[in-house]
Amino acid sequence: PDGMEGLDSNKGIWVLFDQPMDRTRTERAFGLTGSAGQVPGAFRWDAPGKLEFFPARSLDGRKYLLRVGTKAESRAGLDLQQEYRAQFSTSVDSEGPELLDSVPSDGQQGVSKEVNIQLSFSEPISLEGLNDGLNLNPSMRYQLDLQDQGREIIIQPASHLIVGQRYTVSLNESIVDVSGNPLKSPTRISFLVGSDHNVPDISSVQVGE
Repeated sequence: PDGMEGLDSNKGIWVLFDQPMDRTRTERAFGLTGSAGQVPGAFRWDAPGKLEFFPARSLDGRKYLLRVGTKAESRAGLDLQQEYRAQFSTSVDSEGPELLDSVPSDGQQGVSKEVNIQLSFSEPISLEGLNDGLNLNPSMRYQLDLQDQGREIIIQPASHLIVGQRYTVSLNESIVDVSGNPLKSPTRISFLVGSDHNVPDISSVQVGE
């Protein structure tokens, strides 16, 4: 049903019609879509009006859209009157993680060349997808350390950062939580290394000598 969370996909995904259906046309009107696109699979008819779908791959914890279009047709030659749509998730958690804080912060200057970059998230992050979801510019060798049960990612550069260099950390939707939900929004963090690059400020103003 629409809005269901925590679906056990091993129990089957099926649609029950109130009358016998044309199998070929109804199967063509059926679609199951996830974050990676259309989900392939096979069909079985337990009864003339019950269509069951078996995904070719296991469903992760992300959101899915089940759709039966109006091209679904009964054996009497009548099309489905209204398209049916249902969104569901195989996990109770269907919300993606958010970046809460970072060290250095975005726009920060005067960052130490020995800094370890820290990223704090709203929920535990999976190691899956970090290689594609985390990008540093300019590129560098580094090690990753997950702390606080995966809520915090520590990026440890293999060597000191370059003084006077601006670095950018980019995070995209390949970063997922432990339920497979992608990062809510892409984020970029930019900072400048070196204490001699602090923004100047006026310390005092005097008149005359």
